[in-house]
Amino acid sequence: MNRADKDMMNKRAAEDLLRIRELLNAWDPCHLIEMGAPEDEFDSEAAAIYRSLGRGRVHSEEQLARLIASVFRSQFSDRGFTVGSCGDIAQRIWSWWVGRTACPGSTGGGAT
Repeated sequence: MNRADKDMMNKRAAEDLLRIRELLNAWDPCHLIEMGAPEDEFDSEAAAIYRSLGRGRVHSEEQLARLIASVFRSQFSDRGFTVGSCGDIAQRIWSWWVGRTACPGSTGGGAT
């Protein structure tokens, strides 16, 4: 892989992480963003979600909901994060991810 390919992959990863951040911030399950938390409040959660998606460990919206519930439970001492309570955000991220991977060159940055 040459330098240009690596740069393009790094740019794509940064765009993907930013999109997951945007979706998580809009979801804002603990109302932290609403209360003035910084925009990077959910970056560690976004990174965990991105890593699992990028490594092909998530194969369905339901698996993604389980992953999101697990990630948020571990970061926020449970607070009721269940597959059901994470279903909407899982659907949003999954729809974006599937659309993004189905369209080479697309960052999936459109609205969901």
